[in-house]
Amino acid sequence: LNLDDLLHLSPKLFWMQHNEHRIIFPELVFSLDYRFFRGMEILPIACSLFCQAVQLTILWGLLKRAKEMSPEFRLVLGAAVGVLMLSAFQVQLLLTSFLLQWYMSQMAVALSFLMLWLYAATARWGWLVGSIAAAVVATYTSGNGLVIWPLLVMLAILLGLKQRAVAFLIAGVLSIGGFFIGYIVLTPGREKVLFAHPLYAIWFIGVYLGTPASYLNHTLGGLMGLGSLLLIGTALATAIYKNRKISNEIVLLGVANCLFIFLSAIMAAIGRM
Repeated sequence: LNLDDLLHLSPKLFWMQHNEHRIIFPELVFSLDYRFFRGMEILPIACSLFCQAVQLTILWGLLKRAKEMSPEFRLVLGAAVGVLMLSAFQVQLLLTSFLLQWYMSQMAVALSFLMLWLYAATARWGWLVGSIAAAVVATYTSGNGLVIWPLLVMLAILLGLKQRAVAFLIAGVLSIGGFFIGYIVLTPGREKVLFAHPLYAIWFIGVYLGTPASYLNHTLGGLMGLGSLLLIGTALATAIYKNRKISNEIVLLGVANCLFIFLSAIMAAIGRM
């Protein structure tokens, strides 16, 4: 890494592949931190804290609108979300500047889904443009951001925006196509491992989803991760079977985020198993 490239925002620096990722936007934050704060990691840490705060605000905002739930349940659930996202373990990670890409990509995904719903509710073009822009940020912040595009197309169709789904499809093709320009596959054939060891892959995904409990005990974390998948799947199946009229934004945004996390776990299993 050339420090001169970092300080002068060299384009080749931003396009440099980092493992399986293109981290253009985190790299921009690191470059600005070196330029204005002498690389003291002030800006990356501040950005990570901001991204986590945005996600927490979105989740609390959705809970506030979920009037079908009792106030007591929403209060307990909101408190649990706050504890998990602001725990001492999370604070330790938030203060690790290297992990900026994960907080930034997760925030971008949440904002993209939220702005798509806001566009469906208001028909304001700004929300549509914002949703696409946030998805681009997610794509070029972490490799798992690639899976947001099919989810946005699906979400647009479910919201009755079939014509707008085409816009997401085109933007997705361009973004994903651009991502792979000059891309080097570091571990070819890794997807075969996933199918060759399906039970281990399922357990890996459970441990991955069970973080941070997995850091304390792999078995506990794996059971929590797989249990969460089972609970979410059961809840969705029950809601569909009983045709429950839960707030659309809660269901759609929740399902989209859960699918994104699940697909990200599969990608992690392919790359890290």
